[in-house]
Amino acid sequence: MITSENFSSPYLGNNTFNEMAYGFPVSDKTEVLVTETDIDGMNPVVRVVDVHYTVNGVGSDNNAIWIITRIGGNLPAGVKWTITPNIPFTQSTDFGNQGSFFAKTHERAFDRLTLISQWLKESVSRCVKINIGSNSNPDQIISDLQSSAIDAENASSSASASAAAALQSAMDAANYPLPAWVTGSGYVVGKVVYDPTTNVIARCTAPHTSGATFAGDVANWQLMGSAGGVNMDDVWSYSGI
Repeated sequence: MITSENFSSPYLGNNTFNEMAYGFPVSDKTEVLVTETDIDGMNPVVRVVDVHYTVNGVGSDNNAIWIITRIGGNLPAGVKWTITPNIPFTQSTDFGNQGSFFAKTHERAFDRLTLISQWLKESVSRCVKINIGSNSNPDQIISDLQSSAIDAENASSSASASAAAALQSAMDAANYPLPAWVTGSGYVVGKVVYDPTTNVIARCTAPHTSGATFAGDVANWQLMGSAGGVNMDDVWSYSGI
């Protein structure tokens, strides 16, 4: 008899247990499927019976012993194991005409069909579904989603390139490039320069005479960004444009 629609809860590893219950009767150890993922359910890997886990309770109606045991120790933190049925879509019990009625044999056959139905229901619940009567094609929906993701990535790259081009245009319009930072030069607060060695634009924060390298002089400067990522509003504000 199967009274629950839940096979078992996913098990989140914390390195304290290696035994996990499965919530359905099986007639063979291969009918218990274990899928390993990360905590978010990503990067699924199907584990192999007798290699990664053993199955107890095969052929038993005692759900207290429906247990799998992880081989190799406790389930590590950051790992999730999800247990589902892996039952062939067959009906192998032969009910002879006018034969004896064996209640337990009938119950196990019905349990098997019920479990297959539950398994299908759980699988379908994770699928892309369309409305009844819709002319949409699920495969086309998946393809469109993948294409949209690629388009979004390309648009992001294009936007970054456009921003860099706009920055260059703004700098050209303001008679840039900025004066280069040089050694042995006197700088006053608010002076904005471009250092060709480190590829940054910076604003002077303390009056000083520059040293041998910009890196050694950096305590006197507020870094505003690189040539491809500077905030032009700041540049215009600090340089009086």
